Amino acid sequence: MKIINVPSVAGSRALADRLVGSANLDAHESVLIDSRDLDVNTESFVSQLVKRVADAGLTDVEVIGGGKEWIADMEREASKRGMHVTVRSLASA
Repeated sequence: MKIINVPSVAGSRALADRLVGSANLDAHESVLIDSRDLDVNTESFVSQLVKRVADAGLTDVEVIGGGKEWIADMEREASKRGMHVTVRSLASA
């Protein structure tokens, strides 16, 4: 499983590009987006993050942390690209 660690401030498409690029995603692996440290993000960051993950060929993504709005944003963007989001409980981390 590849892990993308989202920082406390996630506000640019360029940051999303760097995070996904450094994860070296493969369509045959799973990915966990660890957003436990996230305090604030922009819609453009979420959109680009999901786009880049989808472009890597993944159809499922796990997310942990980040709060209700973050999860809703991730689910909305993933839905636009035919992806499924699984929200991992903080208790299982």
